[in-house]
Amino acid sequence: MEIKLYRKSNIKYSLHDSIINKIEFSDDEIKFRLHCVYTYEEDKEHGYEATVKFTRINYEIDCNIYVFNRDFYCSDEGLFHGGKYTLNSFLNKYSNYEIEIVSEAYSYYSAIYEALLRTDEGYFSLIINIWCDGDIIYDIGEQLF
Repeated sequence: MEIKLYRKSNIKYSLHDSIINKIEFSDDEIKFRLHCVYTYEEDKEHGYEATVKFTRINYEIDCNIYVFNRDFYCSDEGLFHGGKYTLNSFLNKYSNYEIEIVSEAYSYYSAIYEALLRTDEGYFSLIINIWCDGDIIYDIGEQLF
């Protein structure tokens, strides 16, 4: 039996190249405040203010952030090491940060983002893995360009 996976999304916005300026969380949700999300319409790129919210999560168990010792995206290959953090421990360690999303992937209950972390200490590669039992909600604001 052959089954075809359809990759078409009902969301026309991409987080690729978006920058997470702030991560907020409560008991059962995580919110990414983004400088901009992108969409292509009529062969033209448009940017919008946005917030992405993940509902029905346990941020201490369901969200893991992997920080690696260097920026993979500017190098071809090589060894690396890093650390795995809960959301709370990541935000305690990195209080001044920007996270630029390089790629995004979604499966049944997971959202996975490969990203570039900018801190006062330098640039690092980052992977964010969120297990989300609820909805992922894009709150789209004003068009920027």
